[in-house]
Amino acid sequence: MKIRTKRDCSKAAKLIGEEDITALIIAEAFGLSENEEVTKRKAMRLKLETATSQKELWEVLDESSRGSEIELEALKKLLENAHTQEERWAVLSETYASSEIKFKIVREIISHDTSQDELVRIYRENPLSELSEEALRKLCEIL
Repeated sequence: MKIRTKRDCSKAAKLIGEEDITALIIAEAFGLSENEEVTKRKAMRLKLETATSQKELWEVLDESSRGSEIELEALKKLLENAHTQEERWAVLSETYASSEIKFKIVREIISHDTSQDELVRIYRENPLSELSEEALRKLCEIL
C-alpha cells in the first residue's frame, strides 16, 4: 500500500486495527498531518474520550495545556468520578484556569460530609463570596 494522502493513513490504520491514534501517527510520519499542535490536540481529545480510570484522566490533565478545553473537560470528569473528599480537594488543587470549575468543585465539597476544618478553609480561601456564605451556613448547622 502506498501512503500519499490522509485517507491512505486511515486505511493503513484500519488494517493495523488501531484506527484513530495510529492514523494520526502515520499521517505525522509521512508529513501529512495539519501540524504538530493539531495532531497533539486530536490525540489528547481521543485519550480524554477513551479514558476509563481516574489515573488515565490525571494523565490527560498532566499532558494538556493549562486553560485548554481538554484540561477543563478532564477536570470535570475527574470531579464527576471523585468519590472522596480527598479526591475532590486534589482536583481543586489542580484547577488553575476556570473559576467556574473551582466554584463547582468547592460547592461539591461543601455538599458532602465536610469537616469543620474544611469549611473554615473554604471560608478563608473564598472571602466575601457565595462559597464563603455557604461554608459559613454549613458551619453554623454543625455547631
